[in-house]
Amino acid sequence: MLPSTYTVPIHVAVMPLARGTETAVLYVDGSEESLRTIELLRSKGIEVRVIDTRSNGTKAELLVEYGTNMTPLMVIAGLVLAGYDRIREYLEGGHV
Repeated sequence: MLPSTYTVPIHVAVMPLARGTETAVLYVDGSEESLRTIELLRSKGIEVRVIDTRSNGTKAELLVEYGTNMTPLMVIAGLVLAGYDRIREYLEGGHV
């Protein structure tokens, strides 16, 4: 369980995707890396459905479904991107 100092409300505006019709799903845990990822997505105007893994046991499900429970974890266009750096590299590579 995360220390209470990491309990940060996460509010994300939903914005249209630059290309395609698929909505990205972003799994977060309230960490600095998760919050930076949300800000990155906002700055690029990317629509994202945010799922906070702190309250519902989702982290265990991530491991089964995607082979990792690392957060932030973004699922988009059939890809699974774990960690801020991988997500940033994908977005800066012009894939969205």
